[in-house]
Amino acid sequence: MNDKKTYLEDKASGAQEAAFRGDTQTLYRITRDLTRTNSSQPSTVKDEHGKLITKLTDQYKRWANHFKSILNRPDPERPAYVKEKGKEIEMKKVPITCLEIEKAIAKSKSNRAPGADRITADMLKQIHQ
Repeated sequence: MNDKKTYLEDKASGAQEAAFRGDTQTLYRITRDLTRTNSSQPSTVKDEHGKLITKLTDQYKRWANHFKSILNRPDPERPAYVKEKGKEIEMKKVPITCLEIEKAIAKSKSNRAPGADRITADMLKQIHQ
Protein backbone atom coordinates (compact mmCIF):
# COMPACT_ATOMS: atom_id res chain seq x y z
CA MET A 1 0.00 0.00 0.00
CA ASN A 2 2.90 2.36 0.75
CA ASP A 3 4.37 1.67 -2.71
CA LYS A 4 1.14 2.74 -4.39
CA LYS A 5 0.92 5.85 -2.23
CA THR A 6 4.54 6.76 -3.03
CA TYR A 7 3.91 6.16 -6.75
CA LEU A 8 0.83 8.39 -6.76
CA GLU A 9 2.59 11.13 -4.80
CA ASP A 10 5.51 11.06 -7.27
CA LYS A 11 3.11 11.29 -10.20
CA ALA A 12 1.17 14.11 -8.55
CA SER A 13 4.32 16.13 -7.85
CA GLY A 14 5.51 15.50 -11.41
CA ALA A 15 2.17 16.75 -12.73
CA GLN A 16 2.35 19.82 -10.52
CA GLU A 17 5.88 20.63 -11.70
CA ALA A 18 4.81 20.17 -15.33
CA ALA A 19 1.85 22.50 -14.75
CA PHE A 20 4.08 25.19 -13.24
CA ARG A 21 6.49 24.89 -16.21
CA GLY A 22 3.60 25.03 -18.67
CA ASP A 23 4.59 21.61 -20.05
CA THR A 24 1.12 20.48 -21.14
CA GLN A 25 2.39 17.40 -22.97
CA THR A 26 3.91 15.90 -19.80
CA LEU A 27 0.90 16.98 -17.75
CA TYR A 28 -1.48 15.28 -20.19
CA ARG A 29 0.63 12.09 -20.23
CA ILE A 30 0.70 11.88 -16.41
CA THR A 31 -3.04 12.56 -16.19
CA ARG A 32 -3.73 9.89 -18.81
CA ASP A 33 -1.51 7.41 -16.93
CA LEU A 34 -3.27 8.12 -13.63
CA THR A 35 -6.79 7.93 -15.02
CA ARG A 36 -5.94 5.00 -17.27
CA THR A 37 -8.03 6.36 -20.11
CA ASN A 38 -7.41 5.33 -23.66
CA SER A 39 -8.28 8.02 -26.18
CA SER A 40 -8.28 5.53 -29.07
CA GLN A 41 -11.51 3.92 -27.91
CA PRO A 42 -14.43 4.74 -30.19
CA SER A 43 -16.92 7.16 -28.75
CA THR A 44 -20.66 6.66 -28.88
CA VAL A 45 -22.40 8.04 -31.93
CA LYS A 46 -26.10 8.65 -32.29
CA ASP A 47 -28.14 8.99 -35.46
CA GLU A 48 -30.38 11.94 -36.35
CA HIS A 49 -33.15 10.58 -34.12
CA GLY A 50 -30.94 10.01 -31.05
CA LYS A 51 -30.65 6.23 -31.48
CA LEU A 52 -27.22 4.74 -30.63
CA ILE A 53 -25.19 3.49 -33.61
CA THR A 54 -23.14 0.41 -32.73
CA LYS A 55 -21.51 -0.64 -36.02
CA LEU A 56 -18.26 1.20 -36.72
CA THR A 57 -18.97 1.52 -40.46
CA ASP A 58 -22.35 3.09 -39.72
CA GLN A 59 -20.65 5.50 -37.29
CA TYR A 60 -18.24 6.57 -40.04
CA LYS A 61 -21.14 7.16 -42.42
CA ARG A 62 -22.94 9.21 -39.78
CA TRP A 63 -19.86 11.39 -39.20
CA ALA A 64 -19.45 11.89 -42.97
CA ASN A 65 -23.09 12.95 -43.32
CA HIS A 66 -22.80 15.21 -40.27
CA PHE A 67 -19.82 17.12 -41.66
CA LYS A 68 -21.26 17.28 -45.17
CA SER A 69 -24.36 18.95 -43.76
CA ILE A 70 -22.33 21.40 -41.67
CA LEU A 71 -19.64 22.25 -44.19
CA ASN A 72 -21.83 22.35 -47.28
CA ARG A 73 -22.12 26.02 -48.27
CA PRO A 74 -23.61 27.44 -51.44
CA ASP A 75 -20.92 30.11 -51.97
CA PRO A 76 -17.35 28.94 -51.15
CA GLU A 77 -16.02 32.50 -51.39
CA ARG A 78 -18.27 33.76 -48.60
CA PRO A 79 -17.87 32.58 -44.98
CA ALA A 80 -20.88 30.80 -43.46
CA TYR A 81 -21.42 33.48 -40.81
CA VAL A 82 -21.89 36.32 -43.36
CA LYS A 83 -25.63 36.95 -43.70
CA GLU A 84 -25.90 40.43 -45.24
CA LYS A 85 -23.92 42.24 -47.87
CA GLY A 86 -23.19 45.94 -47.72
CA LYS A 87 -23.43 46.36 -43.96
CA GLU A 88 -20.87 48.90 -42.81
CA ILE A 89 -18.56 48.34 -39.85
CA GLU A 90 -17.59 51.33 -37.77
CA MET A 91 -13.85 51.86 -37.62
CA LYS A 92 -11.55 54.47 -36.15
CA LYS A 93 -10.88 57.20 -38.67
CA VAL A 94 -7.47 58.13 -37.26
CA PRO A 95 -4.22 56.89 -38.84
CA ILE A 96 -2.48 53.88 -37.31
CA THR A 97 0.62 54.92 -35.36
CA CYS A 98 4.02 53.25 -35.48
CA LEU A 99 3.66 52.44 -31.78
CA GLU A 100 0.44 50.49 -32.47
CA ILE A 101 2.19 48.52 -35.21
CA GLU A 102 5.15 47.77 -32.94
CA LYS A 103 2.82 46.56 -30.18
CA ALA A 104 0.90 44.34 -32.61
CA ILE A 105 4.13 42.78 -33.91
CA ALA A 106 5.41 42.21 -30.36
CA LYS A 107 2.13 40.54 -29.33
CA SER A 108 2.04 38.19 -32.34
CA LYS A 109 2.82 34.55 -31.60
CA SER A 110 5.97 32.94 -32.96
CA ASN A 111 6.24 29.63 -34.82
CA ARG A 112 2.90 29.99 -36.59
CA ALA A 113 2.00 29.32 -40.20
CA PRO A 114 2.06 32.32 -42.54
CA GLY A 115 -1.09 33.94 -43.82
CA ALA A 116 -2.14 34.49 -47.42
CA ASP A 117 0.76 36.94 -47.85
CA ARG A 118 3.24 34.20 -46.79
CA ILE A 119 4.73 36.47 -44.13
CA THR A 120 5.18 34.95 -40.67
CA ALA A 121 5.22 36.80 -37.37
CA ASP A 122 8.84 35.66 -36.97
CA MET A 123 9.79 37.49 -40.17
CA LEU A 124 8.18 40.70 -38.95
CA LYS A 125 9.88 40.39 -35.59
CA GLN A 126 13.30 39.96 -37.28
CA ILE A 127 12.76 43.02 -39.46
CA HIS A 128 11.59 45.06 -36.46
CA GLN A 129 14.69 44.33 -34.35
